[in-house]
Amino acid sequence: MKKRNILLITLSLFMMITLTACLAKPADTPNNNTFPSQQGQNTSQNSGQNSTETISDPVSLETFDFSLSKKDKNTEYDETEATKIVFSSTGITISGSGAETKDGIVTIKAEGTYILSGSGEGEVLVELDGEDAKAQLVLINLDLSNSNGPTILVGSADKVIITIPEGTESTLSDGTVYTVIYDESEVDAAVFSKDDLTINGTGILNVSGNYAHGIISKDDLVIYQTTVNVNAVKNGLQGKDSLLLVDCSVNAKAGNDALKSNNDEDADKGYVYISNSNIAAEATDKGIIGEKLVYIESGNINVKSTDDSIHSNSTIQIDGGSITVSTDDDGIHADALITINGGTINVAKALEGIEAQVITVNDGDIHVNASDDGLNCGGSSNTANTGSNPFGGKQMMDTNSNAYLTINGGTLTVSVQGDGLDSNGYLTINGGTIYVNGPTNSGNGSLDTGISSSITGGTLIALGSSGMNERITNVAQGTIIVDISSQKAGSLFELVDETGNVIVSYTAEKNFSNVTVSSPDIKKGATYTIKINGNAVTSVTMDDLQYFNAQGMGGQGGPGGNRPGGR
Repeated sequence: MKKRNILLITLSLFMMITLTACLAKPADTPNNNTFPSQQGQNTSQNSGQNSTETISDPVSLETFDFSLSKKDKNTEYDETEATKIVFSSTGITISGSGAETKDGIVTIKAEGTYILSGSGEGEVLVELDGEDAKAQLVLINLDLSNSNGPTILVGSADKVIITIPEGTESTLSDGTVYTVIYDESEVDAAVFSKDDLTINGTGILNVSGNYAHGIISKDDLVIYQTTVNVNAVKNGLQGKDSLLLVDCSVNAKAGNDALKSNNDEDADKGYVYISNSNIAAEATDKGIIGEKLVYIESGNINVKSTDDSIHSNSTIQIDGGSITVSTDDDGIHADALITINGGTINVAKALEGIEAQVITVNDGDIHVNASDDGLNCGGSSNTANTGSNPFGGKQMMDTNSNAYLTINGGTLTVSVQGDGLDSNGYLTINGGTIYVNGPTNSGNGSLDTGISSSITGGTLIALGSSGMNERITNVAQGTIIVDISSQKAGSLFELVDETGNVIVSYTAEKNFSNVTVSSPDIKKGATYTIKINGNAVTSVTMDDLQYFNAQGMGGQGGPGGNRPGGR
């Protein structure tokens, strides 16, 4: 019956030891994101105000359904059996059963396939009886606008599939001002569905959300194979329960959020899944937002936003793909957990590059350019609970025993004005290759930890400022932290052993006066020379695994020379 009038879950719990084990990882990637006591770290050296903050629990990928049904993928239809609906400037014609038209509205009342074509003004309303009732709408070069409401409104159905056949291009556009209430819900999108909605086919669909949103589903929204171009006053594409983008191309320009799933009530809903898709999102607010989860399996993704480019109130996992983001806020932000298992990630512009309570990097090629911190766990430096000092950086940051930054592999290059790698709790480097450029002011440091730090493997080269440097709490390989004379961006840094072999080298992207370098090739008992542009600047003898001679402040910093005991 037509009913039309013109009228996180956020769970505040403590982090558990198995925090990152709940997320899927490659089979050959160990779970190294354990608590400090399991890593042999000393948790007694806290600086600032020690706190145990409560945050949103991370979620398990096993909670969510990323599969597509046969109906979602089926783009075939029988034209001879389908009902045909043609729009024109003179009206609407229907050939076949299951649909009727009145006052410019086509109402589809029966299951089946409906072919929509032509150009004109009007609306398609789907009202099917039965919990399992489905309909397929095939759009063939349809140009449909509706100045008084949406172009397609799914009021009742189990699922509606909109098929855009190969070689076709259809355009849907709603009005700029209207009031439509359907079954106590405000209808505020050019394509609006109260039930599951799938868009498939290899054609092109253009959608203009002139009143508010582009495409909205109050349940699941699936885009499969189609090229979808959306321009919306508010949100671009939104599936309340889930937004699944598979083998498709989406170009979304939005006045609010570009791609969104916002169910905050059901534990297994409120997620965005991207697989083998080309995504271009431009948003005044957030680019891609999943209430519980954003899971990027693969694809080419480019996001420009004013607020966070990729955001979740809980968890983000990136397994692959090529991702470029540019924002005035955080590049990639999750309230609880970010896990990166692969892919190429370029945070071209951001305030904070990658931020979460817990960040685990297992693999990938990651570049971060941030005006504040590169990778930040446990709070940003511009929050109210951090003061300032005469150098322009943080005073003494609060510590958080639930904050973990763990790097197990991959290549990470950061260029920052704030801290390079910043954790209000624990920083652990087990592997990978890490380059830190900056900061250039003495109020920040290349490495900044609230409780303790550990280096057990990998290669680290950090060229930044002097003044806020820290000794590494625990080292299992040779590590040198030393202040040198001021050097210019573009200078070649080399660490050379006694025989003249270059152990590590890097060309600095910023001015620097401190060198922090760690490598398994730095050996206890050996002497090394730091060269800049081929000229020797200083030499260090490794009486222990860690050589520290740098200015710093806090429980782990402070001036000093080659300290015994790896401290």
